[in-house]
Amino acid sequence: MIIECGPDNDKKCFTVTVDDNVSVALTLSGGMDTALLTYLVALELLETNRNPNDYIQWIFTIPKTDGAELYPDNIIRWINQKLGITLPSKTILKIPKLHGTYHGLQVWNSILYSIDKYNPDKIYMGDQRAAPDNANISEPRPFRSKTIDGPMPNKILMPFNHLYKYHTVDVFYKLGLEELFDLTHSCTQMQTSRCNNCYHCLERKWGFDQINKVDTGKN
Repeated sequence: MIIECGPDNDKKCFTVTVDDNVSVALTLSGGMDTALLTYLVALELLETNRNPNDYIQWIFTIPKTDGAELYPDNIIRWINQKLGITLPSKTILKIPKLHGTYHGLQVWNSILYSIDKYNPDKIYMGDQRAAPDNANISEPRPFRSKTIDGPMPNKILMPFNHLYKYHTVDVFYKLGLEELFDLTHSCTQMQTSRCNNCYHCLERKWGFDQINKVDTGKN
């Protein structure tokens, strides 16, 4: 699956593929990008005449103070209804002493833990480029892989890693997935609604603004 997205002045393409005969894990934080990637991986399997249930074995969620574990159930349910499939329920990765560490370190330590405990053949992550300096988002940038292929290219797949937030927002509109906006949660400071001050809140707003769209989600 190859999708072109973004505004006219910054069109990008990304590819979502799934190898044959592999066990797949998806990370679903409850945010927009992981929700979109979960949908696209399942769609790619269906469009290539493969049963998602034969491939997608785990949907990993990392419980954090931002309420990440509160949102995947509704996202999974929506994707199941939309595509007529049955994705696995979320698997919460509970790691001792994880809370209180930096957000990016929480994610990375959880991925290493999931590899050690479950050993999926492939892990799909929704990481993308941090907003550029000219976005005027002053909050500290999150930890994101500095290479396009990510830190473990044969194990961890990051199809969005060369995209900005406005690219993935555009995909929602291209595929008619706007209902998902209301089911996703980007804020890292509040479990419900938005603080409108943290990096992820500001990045989400910036992404919509760049393609002249209004975010209709409440979370």
